[in-house]
Amino acid sequence: MLLDLFGLSLSVCAIHTWVEQAAQRAAGSNWAQSLSRVCVGLHDEKFQGNQPVFAGIDAASTYCYLLQGVAQREADTWGVHLLDAVQQGLDTDYTAADPGTGLRAGQVAAWGDKPCHGGVFHVRQ
Repeated sequence: MLLDLFGLSLSVCAIHTWVEQAAQRAAGSNWAQSLSRVCVGLHDEKFQGNQPVFAGIDAASTYCYLLQGVAQREADTWGVHLLDAVQQGLDTDYTAADPGTGLRAGQVAAWGDKPCHGGVFHVRQ
């Protein structure tokens, strides 16, 4: 298709390599970001096909500080990803999330009694 549309002769392998290299550079940039200015975190679980994806958003800026495909949605997995964000400086005043048991238990495991308020997205839908 690239040859027909743009006159480029590229293999799928070459394109895959470029995408992998770009993803590695992006991951390095993401880990270098300081999350210390995030005061309110919005957490949820999305799905890409059947794969769960954890999401964490800064309420003030809508910056996405967590977007991670995972195999399981239980407390330990949530807790590990929240603790990873702490290593980048995340220390929210509180969070908001739906009542998902894995998400809520993961936050308690990672952050103790930090407040987690209910979200309204699911209610509105």
